[in-house]
Amino acid sequence: MEQSILETTQRKIERQLSRLGAKIAEATEISRRAVELSNSTKDILMYLQKEVEELYLTIDEVYLTEVCKAEGPSGDDGGSGDSASNGVQAENR
Repeated sequence: MEQSILETTQRKIERQLSRLGAKIAEATEISRRAVELSNSTKDILMYLQKEVEELYLTIDEVYLTEVCKAEGPSGDDGGSGDSASNGVQAENR
């Protein structure tokens, strides 16, 4: 009788260990996928940051081109401000 109780207890423990092992394997896989997702997200964000930087550079180039066109070849835009203050305004935008 004692032997059958021990065998039953042992089978229960083995089933519990098996379930725990399966949960550990599942958690490990979820963790691996989370790391992959994190790395992928990081790569996407870095790419988007570069795109935004390039857009700002393009905006600066277009703005400076338009300012030069407005000032004309002599550098005089006909306004009351001097070119130094115009440069400061361009930097602030």
